Amino acid sequence: MRYSNEARQKAGLPVLKVSGELQQLAEKHSRDMASRNYFAHATRRLGRDLPFEKRVSPESLGYKSTAENIALQPIVVGRQITKRTSSSGEVTREVKENVATYEQLARKTVQGWMDSTGHRKNMLTREFNRIGIGVAAGNRDETPYLWITQDLAQQ
Repeated sequence: MRYSNEARQKAGLPVLKVSGELQQLAEKHSRDMASRNYFAHATRRLGRDLPFEKRVSPESLGYKSTAENIALQPIVVGRQITKRTSSSGEVTREVKENVATYEQLARKTVQGWMDSTGHRKNMLTREFNRIGIGVAAGNRDETPYLWITQDLAQQ
């Protein structure tokens, strides 16, 4: 949320305040994406797609409007593989992973949103005054990732 609010302040907009309700919805969507290994605004329920507008309905939440940004970020930012051969010919392999910090991941996520026309528009919509962010970890292609959901709303 910190970097989202910094981007808004740079654009001369007021900061967003945390909404517990939006936070829960964002966390639920991130957990769902991570546990079922997909990346989309719509979620599949009972054999049907449930689009964002139904999942985070402004009317049902008492908001005037809502929007959502999602991101998928790898946690591992580099791997170093070292192979050693012993005098007996046995080969061992050591893998050292470089893991991104929370701050690096947060900055990269917000920068990615700011570099995308649609996501940027959501973040810089003047009328939005509430935010909820959810993050969940999972694996994709044997690599650890974070699924990040940012729900925005006008109260």
